[in-house]
Amino acid sequence: MRHKFTNSRYRQNLGQLRRKLQFLPTLAFGLCLVLGIWLVINTITLVSASSKPADAFFVLGGSIEREIYVSKLAQRYPHTPILISRGSPDPCILKIFQQQAAASLQNVWLEKCAYSTFGNFYYSIPILRHWGIHKVKLITSQSHLPRAKWMAQILLGSHGIWVDLSIVHEEGVPGNHESRLKTGLDVTRSLLWAAVSQIIQPQCPAVYKLADVNTQVWQLQGFRCEHQSGVRSQESGVRSQESGGRSQESGVRRQESGGRSQELGKIPHTPHSPLPTLPRLPTLPRLPTLPRLPTLPTLPTPPTLPTPHSPLPTLPTPYLYYGSI
Repeated sequence: MRHKFTNSRYRQNLGQLRRKLQFLPTLAFGLCLVLGIWLVINTITLVSASSKPADAFFVLGGSIEREIYVSKLAQRYPHTPILISRGSPDPCILKIFQQQAAASLQNVWLEKCAYSTFGNFYYSIPILRHWGIHKVKLITSQSHLPRAKWMAQILLGSHGIWVDLSIVHEEGVPGNHESRLKTGLDVTRSLLWAAVSQIIQPQCPAVYKLADVNTQVWQLQGFRCEHQSGVRSQESGVRSQESGGRSQESGVRRQESGGRSQELGKIPHTPHSPLPTLPRLPTLPRLPTLPRLPTLPTLPTPPTLPTPHSPLPTLPTPYLYYGSI
């Protein structure tokens, strides 16, 4: 009886599982259909955007040469928005744009959340989508290729954004070193994130305009720019105050030493006049010679005592008498 009950329960569970599995082909077909429609629409969007001018300039941080390049582009396209992801220090970028394209400061945005190339796309894609961008000019260097190009085509292309690449020539030794392992890992997680980012859109809290940079705070903190920019670096305000205090102290010491020299200068002194001769001291009288002491008499020599090893004197031998008298 127990065996029959077990078999019937097993057949019941198997029937429920078969009914559930009947929906899997339908579900797979529906997903493939949605994915196909999305690919077609996305491809049409990319093809149509490829023939249009760039809607925005997207700079991957890593070298100040890229900021200099995009500032020259801003002279020709002052109304095109610019997004710089984790670039050089803010005052360095501000001074470059003030020299090259001061009129486009309101169109330059800085994103300071990314710490890697993947992070540049991770935090910048929601910003570009919010702007309604369909074609972007990606500004990077030869040292980032082909990894940055492939990641941009995967991540930006999955959101219908056509990528137009601009390579900037850099001087010196690049800060990053490309490898096959690094490229493979970034491309793999880019493929995964291309699907996930259709639903999840991370927000960076550190996004602001270049015109809103507070230069007074940076002057107190201090900053250092690359020498290619031609921008002079600024030490921290505390150090400058310390150096100013030291210079004031040295100035006070110089004033004190100058006052002493002035006081010494008031004393009349001819540099080549002979010194006055001092009077000669009187000669002291010669002390009298003392009389010679008398010679003491010599003491008699004591008798010599016998040494411990001297022979003893011989005593006379006594005579003994035997017998009666």
